[in-house]
Amino acid sequence: MNPRVERLRALLEEPLLVTDAVNVRYLTGFRSSNAALLVEPERVRLFSDFRYAAVARALAGVEFEQTARSLLGDLAGRLTGRIAFEPEALRYAGYTTLTAGGLELVARSGLVEGLRAVKEPEELALVRRSAGVTDRVFERIAEERFTGQSERALAWRMEQLFHEEGAEGPSFPAIVGAGPTGALPHSVPGDRLVEAGETVVIDAGCVVEGYSSDCTRTFAAGSL
Repeated sequence: MNPRVERLRALLEEPLLVTDAVNVRYLTGFRSSNAALLVEPERVRLFSDFRYAAVARALAGVEFEQTARSLLGDLAGRLTGRIAFEPEALRYAGYTTLTAGGLELVARSGLVEGLRAVKEPEELALVRRSAGVTDRVFERIAEERFTGQSERALAWRMEQLFHEEGAEGPSFPAIVGAGPTGALPHSVPGDRLVEAGETVVIDAGCVVEGYSSDCTRTFAAGSL
C-alpha cells in the first residue's frame, strides 16, 4: 500500500487524472516526460508509452497500461465517465482532446501539492542533502580563479561540479553576473570576462532525488 496515494485517495470525490510530472513522481517514484496517473477508488493506473514501459512495469502498487506516444489522445479513447484533472498542469489542447472523447472533466486544484507541502522525514533529509551538495559546490568554485573567465564558463563549471558531487543536475540553469551584470537579478550568463576587482554573483542550485536547492552568493575577483 502506498501511503501517499492513500492520503490522496481520501481527498477525492472522483478519480483523479494526474498529469503533472512532478506529482506523478511524488506519488509513484516514476520519472517520465510522457506519463499520466489515474487514482481510482480501488486501483492506480499508470499510463506511458513504449520508451518507459520496462521501468513502469516494474513499479509496485500500480497497474501499467502502455499507450501511444500521443498520450492524451490515447486516453481520450480509453477512459470514460467523470474524472478530476489538475488544471495547472493540463493545457487547453489536452483538455479539449479529452472532452472530445466524451470524458466529463472536473477541475481539482492543489490536491497533490497540498500533500507535498507537508514534508516527510525522508523528504526533509533529501532537501538537506541537496542543500549540502550546493554548499560544497560553492565552496569548490570559491577556490577557483574567476578573473579572465566568462560568465558562461563559470555557469558551465557550476553545473559540472553539481554532477561531480552526485546531484541529478542543476535545479535551474546557473545564473552568473559579473560586475554591472550582477545587479540584474536573473541575468543570462554571457561571454563577458570577469575583470580583477569585480564582484561576481552566482545563483545556482541542484536536484537530489527530485528535491531542489537554491542559493545565491557574491564573490570578489581579487581585491575590491
